[in-house]
Amino acid sequence: MIFCDDSDLMRVQPYVFEQGVASFEELHEVAGDEVVRDVRRYWGGAYGDTPVRVMNFDAERLNPVQWNMAAVYRVLGWHVLPLLHSSVVLDGTSVAVDGMGLNELRLFYRAAYDEEFAAVLGAGLEYDLGSGFVVVNRRSVAELQRLRR
Repeated sequence: MIFCDDSDLMRVQPYVFEQGVASFEELHEVAGDEVVRDVRRYWGGAYGDTPVRVMNFDAERLNPVQWNMAAVYRVLGWHVLPLLHSSVVLDGTSVAVDGMGLNELRLFYRAAYDEEFAAVLGAGLEYDLGSGFVVVNRRSVAELQRLRR
């Protein structure tokens, strides 16, 4: 699933397109799949017997707008910046953007991904139950373990 594209990368970090790479489109799908994997891992323990269970989870029903920034940070922190860093190291040149080297930027975007992911989950996961997006809030462990008669 694709949550972002090159125009989103350009908005957040235009520098990456100044390094001779015309497009990172193939990395957007990889990063989208990684975001879905992280959501799926979180989903299993957090939503228990809500209307959407683990076995019914469908990534296509996630709200792509809600995951846009997380996907941008994922592409930058895990794919684009490591790729650029390795090519710069081989070249022997050193590049800094806003006073940060590529490795520092990579670490910055990895932390930004974690923060954005937590913020989206904290606000409530938007999921299409068939009649539009519904916020599916996290349930506490105590509530999930409650016996119902």
